Formats: sequence, C-alpha cells, structure tokens
Amino acid sequence: MDDWTLWIGGACPVAPATLVEVQLRYAGHHTGPAGSFCWSHDLYNAYGAENVVRYRTVPAPDVVEG
Repeated sequence: MDDWTLWIGGACPVAPATLVEVQLRYAGHHTGPAGSFCWSHDLYNAYGAENVVRYRTVPAPDVVEG
C-alpha cells in the first residue's frame, strides 16, 4: 500500500470521519480520523510542525459476521 497523496494545504480533502494515515511535516506518521489533523498549513503554529504533507486513506476492515 504505497498510494500516498502529496498535500500542499487547503481544506480537508475527505470527510472528517474518514480514517487516514498522514505524514506530518516534523511530527512523524499518525493514523486517525481526518478531522483531527491540520490540513490548512498554518506556519504560524509551531512553524507548521503538525501540518499534513502527505496522506492516504485507510481501508475499512472486512467485517465477518458469524
């Protein structure tokens, strides 16, 4: 799974509840709901350390009913 999308800032590109994996500018990789990350690239907030620079959606797990 290497389908990363580069991100240069702007409004969140997916629904806020969508599960994504992101790479932040200076804060590593994280996984969580898209609405919990900084997509707009605010360089005045800690020099943009937590800005998303690339992302990919995380597929929903297969649900097995039994």
